Amino acid sequence: KTVLLQCNLPLCCFIFGPFTVRSAVVLCTALFVARVVLQMAVFWSRSIPWKEVVFEAGGIIPLSIASLAYGAAQNPYDLGWTGMCGLLIFLWGTWLNLWPEYQRHRWKLDPRNKGKLYQDGLFAVARHINYTGELVSFIGFSGVTGAVWTLWVPLAMGIGLATFSTWE
Repeated sequence: KTVLLQCNLPLCCFIFGPFTVRSAVVLCTALFVARVVLQMAVFWSRSIPWKEVVFEAGGIIPLSIASLAYGAAQNPYDLGWTGMCGLLIFLWGTWLNLWPEYQRHRWKLDPRNKGKLYQDGLFAVARHINYTGELVSFIGFSGVTGAVWTLWVPLAMGIGLATFSTWE
């Protein structure tokens, strides 16, 4: 899955939009890939099923990144205030995904918590706060592109998280 995720980086390097939009899309893609690789290497103790590798890392993620990159390439303007807001929303969503995972990871290191459900930190606010962060980050990523039609990415992600991932 790590290799397939890293293969997404070149997808966003072929956009022909303004430099600031291009830089922001490359930054968002690199941060997304780095976050997922960090989570897989450090925070997640579960095995990753082949369906997740094939359908997510080999399918929906490259399609999403390519769509976001293409949307940015269609934007004839500089990043502007909406793009900057999108970037800030992306960064906030990334933090909202990563920080609770880090908190839960630290909690799980204590052997007394083995087999218990973590309900502290930001997980006290919502059962799947990390999924909220994922969704928020891709709403921001879509905002960076300046192409409204790229909102299909967080919409599809939200549907997938609500229908498949919450039952894990």
